[in-house]
Amino acid sequence: MNVCDCNAGIENLGKPGCIPIQNVTSSLILVPLKSSTGVKNGIDLSTFLPDWNDLIISLDPSTRWFPLPQFEDVTIPKADPITAEAASGRKAKLRDGKRSFAGDLWEEDSSPTLLGKMESAGCVSFGVYIVDIEGNLIGSYDANDNFLYPIPVDNSSWDVRLMLPTDSEPSKIHLEFDFSRLFKDSTLKMLTSTEAGVNFNELEGLIDVIFTDELASASNQEISFKAMFEYGTALNPIKYQGATNVGDWTVNVNGLTVSYPTLVAEVSPGSYVLTMLAGTFNAGDLLEVIVMKSGFSGNEVNILANI
Repeated sequence: MNVCDCNAGIENLGKPGCIPIQNVTSSLILVPLKSSTGVKNGIDLSTFLPDWNDLIISLDPSTRWFPLPQFEDVTIPKADPITAEAASGRKAKLRDGKRSFAGDLWEEDSSPTLLGKMESAGCVSFGVYIVDIEGNLIGSYDANDNFLYPIPVDNSSWDVRLMLPTDSEPSKIHLEFDFSRLFKDSTLKMLTSTEAGVNFNELEGLIDVIFTDELASASNQEISFKAMFEYGTALNPIKYQGATNVGDWTVNVNGLTVSYPTLVAEVSPGSYVLTMLAGTFNAGDLLEVIVMKSGFSGNEVNILANI
């Protein structure tokens, strides 16, 4: 049912020239609607724009941005409104139809591992920023506080499916969902790539690094472990290689932050030895190794120091 302001008439319908209009949808950026402290996540347009990479690498997942790869065959249809009709033919609009999204991730972007990670979003109250093919960002604008918010998603409608390849089609991840029924199309506004200083299509999400627990050890101020990705084959996951700068890792001892190692050696692909300052840890201490290299996330906890 429409709710009208009885003190207002028809608004003026003139418009200036050169109005920015969003182009075809290229990608989505997933964002929790609220942080762990209950604050709504959004872009404050009344201050300096943020460092966009800081939003992706935020240590707090409840404020982090999660960009998806670029989609193919995107549709964002609007369903017909729900109406009631009298015998006379008179109609009453009860509510707007829902707006939905459907699109496909192709080939290397259709890994079953990525499928599992995308499925987890359905357990969280979140929204999306739309990114068009020109790298512009589209969200829901609130004039009351001058924030551009992610468009709220009906997370119970979040449906991710793996479409296996056929003779005529590549492997795909098919994504469908509905936007919140409370979302109004009239709130859509754009932040252009020029204004933001970044092509939002170029933002990439963090890659999870995992560790082989049984091979992690610590002795003589050296910590040894193997690191890899969740992607790859069942027998040979892709190894996490090249993290050989001392700033690529930090180590906590018994829950207290220490600092960077003094030396990092990759003794074989994905196998690392971190050399710490003398006296950094003692026998019986519990160590935590944390990935610090830009673009990656992961930690190995409860490595027991032997000597």
